[in-house]
Amino acid sequence: MFKKFLWQENCKTRKWALISWDWLSRLSKDGGLGLRDPYVLNQVMGAKLWWRWTQGGQELWKAI
Repeated sequence: MFKKFLWQENCKTRKWALISWDWLSRLSKDGGLGLRDPYVLNQVMGAKLWWRWTQGGQELWKAI
């Protein structure tokens, strides 16, 4: 989603990235845009889901 927004890519055409992901993910105080790395964000959200799964409780999403 970040990639499509920043580089305007669609199925028919591909455009070159004018800005590196390293620069975009830098903190804004360091001159970047402060975007989160999608790989790291996915790992964190997976760990959070796993933690909530192991902590018990009777939530509906666990039964499904």
